[in-house]
Amino acid sequence: MNRWFHLPSVTLVAWILAGCASQPPPPKPDRGPSSPLFGQLQALDPAKNANDSLPVPIRRIAPNYPIELREKKITGQARVEFIVEPDGSVQLARVVNATHPGFAAPAQQCVLQWKFAPGRKDGVPVRCASEVAIQFALD
Repeated sequence: MNRWFHLPSVTLVAWILAGCASQPPPPKPDRGPSSPLFGQLQALDPAKNANDSLPVPIRRIAPNYPIELREKKITGQARVEFIVEPDGSVQLARVVNATHPGFAAPAQQCVLQWKFAPGRKDGVPVRCASEVAIQFALD
């Protein structure tokens, strides 16, 4: 059965936090989050430039809820940061934090399967750093 239809057991909450750049500039210590994924990419600002846009998820795959955590009725979340490539694929996904270590791997694996409409800088698709919170909730 297609995992897409199991979304009631897992709530996905996504928000795009970081920016994009067509050419990564040298890292600046006073910019953005401390993560190396974010430090080398310029921020997009759709409010200031109508030709800039953030990446938008177009295909989300639900994570596998770990059986042992489901049986113990443990809920929580895992935050994953990643790069959205100009073709919309996801690369370099890594877990920033998780409320339970058992949520980390399923969250990372599901995000690696997502597909995005890429972020755009001056109308051109660019590489973007993004972050998503994957919620693990019982029905």
